[in-house]
Amino acid sequence: LQAYQDTPDGARVIMRLPRDIAVFNNGIEEVYVVERAVYGQANAGLLWQNTFAGWAKDADFIRSTVDPCIFYLHSRDADNPGTATMLLYTDDIAIRGNPHIAAIARKLITDKWKCAFEPCEYYLNMKITRNERGDVIISQEHYINDLTELYRINDTTPTPMEPGTTVHKMDRATHDATKLKPKRSRSTTTEEPVSYTHLRAHE
Repeated sequence: LQAYQDTPDGARVIMRLPRDIAVFNNGIEEVYVVERAVYGQANAGLLWQNTFAGWAKDADFIRSTVDPCIFYLHSRDADNPGTATMLLYTDDIAIRGNPHIAAIARKLITDKWKCAFEPCEYYLNMKITRNERGDVIISQEHYINDLTELYRINDTTPTPMEPGTTVHKMDRATHDATKLKPKRSRSTTTEEPVSYTHLRAHE
């Protein structure tokens, strides 16, 4: 993960190189001090999370008390109130919310990590769309199709079910599943579509 390289390694880890590329000096094997977090290092994820959270706090983001990977940015303008929500998944970021505040959030991130945002159509193998009513619709159809093709199970007989059906645990024996209404994530039309970026290490 390239963003890990922007994380100082406060633990001062000493690393030996693999045997096939080890370096010896007068018969003594050289070891190295890890100055930046490296992907695969046991504490790299924690160091990166602490680095990003520290930057987010300095940039006036508020970290969720429920999920440490969710941050909020609130407007300070009484005439233009609003909030932007930022989701961090390792080094992938998705932002949605009030258009003005979301734009501020994107600028803070792009100025820091020199990245570019784009409309979020796919995120963590999920397809994200939005209809004219403001509903956010999440689908894993593309991901499922890839899996069925990879494991050669795309020619199996599907389970008959009406598209959009939502089955709840308590409904299995007492209700006709085909009559259940599908659930959607409702959002207001004043919020902009989700935008996405992938953080990279500084040059």
